[in-house]
Amino acid sequence: MLMLKLTRSSLWAVAVGLLLSAAASSHAQLRIVNYNTLTGGPDSATEEEYVAAIFQGIADESRNGISKRPDIIALQEQGFSGGTSSAQDIAGVLNTTFGVTSYQASSSAGGSPFQLAYVYDSSTVDLLNLANVAVGVRPGQRAQWRPVGYGTGGEFYTYNVHFRASDSQQNARFFEAINLRSNADALGEGQSIIYLGDFNFGNFAEVGIDVLTDPGNGQAFDPLELTNWPTFGTQQHHTQSTRTTSLADGGASGGMDDRFDIQYVTGEVMDGEGLSYLGPTAAGGSGLEHSYYAFGNDDVPLNAALNYSFVDRDYSNAEITALYEFSDHLPVVADYQLPALVDITVVSDVPAFSLIAKNATVDWILDVENDAPNTTALASDELDYTFSFSQDEMIVDSGSGEIAPQAAGDQLTFTLDTSTTGVSTIGASVSPEVGSGGDAYDEDRFVLIVEQGSPSFDDTDPAVTTLDFDFGTILLNDLVTAELFSVFNVQTDPTQFGIDLDGSVLTGSSLFTLTGDTVTDVLAGGSTGLSLDFDSSTLGIATASFEIATSDIDTILGGGSLAPLTVTGSAVVAGAMGDFNLDGLVTIADIDGFLAALADSALFFSNTGIDGVFLGDFNNDNLVTIADIDGFLIALAGTLSAEELLAAETLLLASVPEPNILGVLLVFLSGTLAVRRRG
Repeated sequence: MLMLKLTRSSLWAVAVGLLLSAAASSHAQLRIVNYNTLTGGPDSATEEEYVAAIFQGIADESRNGISKRPDIIALQEQGFSGGTSSAQDIAGVLNTTFGVTSYQASSSAGGSPFQLAYVYDSSTVDLLNLANVAVGVRPGQRAQWRPVGYGTGGEFYTYNVHFRASDSQQNARFFEAINLRSNADALGEGQSIIYLGDFNFGNFAEVGIDVLTDPGNGQAFDPLELTNWPTFGTQQHHTQSTRTTSLADGGASGGMDDRFDIQYVTGEVMDGEGLSYLGPTAAGGSGLEHSYYAFGNDDVPLNAALNYSFVDRDYSNAEITALYEFSDHLPVVADYQLPALVDITVVSDVPAFSLIAKNATVDWILDVENDAPNTTALASDELDYTFSFSQDEMIVDSGSGEIAPQAAGDQLTFTLDTSTTGVSTIGASVSPEVGSGGDAYDEDRFVLIVEQGSPSFDDTDPAVTTLDFDFGTILLNDLVTAELFSVFNVQTDPTQFGIDLDGSVLTGSSLFTLTGDTVTDVLAGGSTGLSLDFDSSTLGIATASFEIATSDIDTILGGGSLAPLTVTGSAVVAGAMGDFNLDGLVTIADIDGFLAALADSALFFSNTGIDGVFLGDFNNDNLVTIADIDGFLIALAGTLSAEELLAAETLLLASVPEPNILGVLLVFLSGTLAVRRRG
């Protein structure tokens, strides 16, 4: 025994609350108990105290470093009193003792006064099914369980039985064993089964034991692997009788000399995988101590009463007294590791019928974790699993993994081959080993790998990604007609889907505005209209560039930004005809511009971006010639004094190269000056 048990007698009253608090919060391995309660109690407040002391002690017992309250208790010799079963009474005592409300009772029908019942902690195990089993005169109980939080993989069965008693009933026990095995074998191969109860076997050689341990689906194994009992040397495993004298409850008085109460298990519960016995006889359990024991038997001498002495005992006086008074049997306790509990989380999914961009990096990522609830790594199994990923009926990756209890999980990544457009079948499978809890992951899906969109300003050529608009030279506040154009999604592949226009970024003058630059789903082969507008309210030369962001439609996995489209605009705003320097007035300062346009309008436009024809064509013949000088001088006359106009006249005359032009100008200017002088 551990030192905790050795000192518990003296510290029991103080420590039990702390130990109980720790045990009550644990959801680790399963602690399973079978107990023949003799008279179907508790029938009094005193017996309720006995029940509390017994099961509190079982919860405090540390085996392999783990203490916890019982999860499943199989009871024999139960009864009813005042409309309430004794199992319900025991459940109530446990709820009070452990400060919970999760203990429930489920009793069998028939077999009175030797009824069977289960009391179980519904916060740790779910009772899926409870059925009576025709074992013999006393029917048995078969229960199907699932640890809370587990799927079908974590399910197991228990049988609760009470075989016929006395040496004269060996033949009856033989047939009861046959019936029990027949029912268990019918469950099929590979079932995790725990046989619980008062088997009343007189010794290890009874033929009923041979029936239970014969090979087959439900073959039973003794976790202790005892080969000779009851005898000196096995007395610590004896469970009956706690008395050597007769008490009023009618229990046996032969002393501790029988191993009637046993837990047998199938091989699936001894293999160290899934639900498995925690002890040195289980596969991989060589470093453990046996968690299977008769609670209260600290090597009681053969044929002695349980309370033969209270000195130097491993159990407290209160526990020994409770066990002695409450029943002539001892509870049998064993711990079982929980199965691994696979938890598969989709980190990055590839949903069925997804659209996937060609050549995109698209990952199907799964997190695999061992979520078995435990307080120590010992309390649950490691998670062994296999996985495979496939594409177009070819396995592209496969393997296996092992995740220890409380260890970090594994991340599995499947990178799809997206190099070819068209329909592709993909699959991901993660399978935990048999006996693990949780559900496997097995998905097969169709996806469509598609060509990305081709944004362009041309309906056939994807390479046309720039467009320029020149609004020309216009007068201040003139009405400007917007430039209309289209963006095309040029179809280059039958699988191609739509594109989005995601807005634009302006560089340059804010006098330009772009509309229609945010559009969802321009279909392959389709287009959408945009417009570029200019505000002529400001003098000068204005330029702007709009970079339009484009992308695949949002529903395409692995899609994203496509080549941007660029729209540029330019415009010149003058105050009036002849305003070549764009200051809003026609003055001497504009003469150089007029003369440059007069000399070579194309060169003037190339050098300045200003349409000299528009500003200097006063006679509306679409040219700038000497015929426009009259108009230009009239424009000048509107802003100059007579002296300024004369100066302008002189400057123009000096700049005109042709002599015949000089005569024309003199005639014109003399008339103009005369008008100015008379005015």
